[in-house]
Amino acid sequence: MKVIAIDLDGTLLSKEGVISGENKKAIKEAQRKGHVVSICTGRDIDDVRRLLQMADLDCPIIAGNGAIVSVDGAIVNSTPLIHGEALEILHQLEKQEIFYHVYTNEGIFAPKNGEKSVAVELDIFKSANPEADEEELKNVAKMYLHQFGLNTIDSAAALKSESLEFFKILPFSYQTKKMEDLRKSLLKNPNLAVTSSADHNLEINHIDATKGNGLAQLANHFNIPMKDTVAIGDNLNDVSMLKTAGLAIAMGNALDEIKELAHQTTLTNDEDGVAFALRKYVITENE
Repeated sequence: MKVIAIDLDGTLLSKEGVISGENKKAIKEAQRKGHVVSICTGRDIDDVRRLLQMADLDCPIIAGNGAIVSVDGAIVNSTPLIHGEALEILHQLEKQEIFYHVYTNEGIFAPKNGEKSVAVELDIFKSANPEADEEELKNVAKMYLHQFGLNTIDSAAALKSESLEFFKILPFSYQTKKMEDLRKSLLKNPNLAVTSSADHNLEINHIDATKGNGLAQLANHFNIPMKDTVAIGDNLNDVSMLKTAGLAIAMGNALDEIKELAHQTTLTNDEDGVAFALRKYVITENE
């Protein structure tokens, strides 16, 4: 019996953002063999639940980069940011006019003026980078501006309630230097884990909220040793779980540095790479 952690974007999901029939079939095959197949993602837990429901899948969830671990619909562990520090970061982002999402126990929030500020940034970026694919840039922006379950707020002042728990802050900007300066500033805080899941974004969590820790917590919940864990991913926010897992598998479309630290590499996300990996390295092992 193994615990398998599978990333979503760039891994289980195709470029169209769906779980293919072949990947779904392989996950169910692994589950029938007795393995625990989990989703381990930077996304919000409600978004993951929606995707799984659409695919008719039932899996434990590690959401918000490990900030939330859920089994059978119940949260078995959560690691929020320090409340005051989270609010301070949000005010800093607003001062620097950087669009953001913040994942909380009451949903996802983003500034109301997000569409306007991202459109302005996009125009500036296109002027400085005329060779950039405008359609792709617009699609990326649309993904952030129309996130499932997104609630808009006038400012972070609306989030002062002590009952709010902040699980992840995701700044998004086409201004590379501004984002790099922000990253360097945030890394000075020992309470923060700062990573990225795509170009133009950062992912800010509590230092203990990582995909690797989420995988360890899930394995412990099922009394499975870490040597019997598997992680499949493609990007920088997958590093901790790939380093933690007994078997680390990189997608064929993964960043080179992800492939270098992985034990194996599978096909791309548009070639049902997850199904290929499960059948080659997990399911057939017991047959």
